[in-house]
Amino acid sequence: HNLHVEEKPAPIVERGAALDFDGLRTTELAFGRPGRGDRIEALLIQPAKPKSAVVIVAHPLGRKGLLDDAGRPTGVAGHLTARGYTVLLPD
Repeated sequence: HNLHVEEKPAPIVERGAALDFDGLRTTELAFGRPGRGDRIEALLIQPAKPKSAVVIVAHPLGRKGLLDDAGRPTGVAGHLTARGYTVLLPD
């Protein structure tokens, strides 16, 4: 499915530090629109050889509900990354 997002004002995407471990790269992201106060933090998880699709997985607890204590993806996020999909976990 496509998300129909307003294009004006142009969205702001902030990219934080990237960490590599267990064959995955995790990158902290934040999305929002200037002056709207609608900042959403997220974690992008990319396998070493990602497929072209990005899957957004939402959990009631945010990313914490889909990561183990070491920060590795679990549940559906773990299954998707193991199969080569890039996963975005919004908070």
